[in-house]
Amino acid sequence: MKLSVITVVLNGEKHIKQCIESVVSQKTNDVEYIIVDGGSTDGTLEIIRSFEPLIDRIISEPDHGIADGFNKGIQLSTGDVIGFINADDWMEEGAVAHLLNRTDQADIYYARMRVWMTEKRSFVATADHNQLRIKMTLNHPSVFVNRSVYEVLGGFNAYYSVAMDYEFLLRALASECEFSDSKYILTNMRWGGVSDKEWIKGIKEVRRAKDEMLGPSWLHVFDAMKQVLETGASRWLLQSAFAGLFARYRSRYSSLPKFEETRIRE
Repeated sequence: MKLSVITVVLNGEKHIKQCIESVVSQKTNDVEYIIVDGGSTDGTLEIIRSFEPLIDRIISEPDHGIADGFNKGIQLSTGDVIGFINADDWMEEGAVAHLLNRTDQADIYYARMRVWMTEKRSFVATADHNQLRIKMTLNHPSVFVNRSVYEVLGGFNAYYSVAMDYEFLLRALASECEFSDSKYILTNMRWGGVSDKEWIKGIKEVRRAKDEMLGPSWLHVFDAMKQVLETGASRWLLQSAFAGLFARYRSRYSSLPKFEETRIRE
């Protein structure tokens, strides 16, 4: 099996070095790494070029948004399985070996993800594809898709600027693709990306995707309103003086196994 890892970036000089290092430090002959730059005007390209011997493909040109960048990466890739690691995120040590050694034949393989705020570990994001019809319950940097799925379903819908990953996964679910949960933490994500900054727009796009794929329903309106309230409350807690208390509560009462129990074993 060959794994393609794709990073899409635009003006990401602050964290792109850590992202790249997390991939190339694990790179083998069975892994290709592709970076799609949307025409950065800061120091991003200089950082990328410093790793050029370790990166298989680099392109830098204006695009039409994140979905367009994702699709360019897919078109450039040659792997049997494709995953996206965003410029602000990074792979867990041992993640590549784990992915290459997986034995299941699922169409879409997903994992858990550690979320960081202000350079401090905050919580582990859960993942459950069985809840996708309600809301986005997978973590895109921890989702790895067989090439055959993209060949059948097509790529990401550029009509979506935030929830393009949800729309694609809902399409895959409706097409009866097989999902598999690794139950490990494979990636890390920094709080503050596009989906965080434009979270209300993301919720609206999730509702739109459900209406298109599942048919319009008042339940979709209810789910969107509930998500606005839940997300708004969580954001306030995480950014307030109660952030520490909230993180401890999640850690203590989470249904997930403890952090150490879900890490990849060497």
